[in-house]
Amino acid sequence: MARRPIRKVPALRGATVINLFMEPSTRTRFSFEVAEKRLSADTLNFAAPASLLPAQVEELGVKTFVRLEPALEDADVVMMLRIQRERQRNVNFPSLREYYDFFALTPERFALAAPHAVAMHPCPMNRGVEIDSLVADGPRSVILEQVTNGVAIRMAILYLLAGGSGEPPVDS
Repeated sequence: MARRPIRKVPALRGATVINLFMEPSTRTRFSFEVAEKRLSADTLNFAAPASLLPAQVEELGVKTFVRLEPALEDADVVMMLRIQRERQRNVNFPSLREYYDFFALTPERFALAAPHAVAMHPCPMNRGVEIDSLVADGPRSVILEQVTNGVAIRMAILYLLAGGSGEPPVDS
């Protein structure tokens, strides 16, 4: 559909999709909005007030973590997320080097996953922070395909969740 001259179908015409974002995320919000609009849905966006996300919750998330190595054993897919470096000043966050040492998907850590495992990351990525470039650019990385297909996947999920038949939507 992305290659068609008209990239809009009526699959969700008349439906309203409500997006609730618990954190500011322009890139994610836009990708969902594009998917919804290409399916002809009406969209409403809400952002949670900051009071719903107290700093104590974020600090708890940083203080309580699972060691990465045991979690990687036998994993089929390893999805890394971008840390938002602009928020580091707001919480008790380790240095970038400490973050890499404790949490980054390095070649050594990725070797613990299943041999057929793939590495994913929605981008943009902080190379050398949450993911090593050797993994991001390696043969088991599907990051470029993931980013390329992100809107199409969101469209397919929205279509199916809204009662779509599983058949590709057609123009009317």
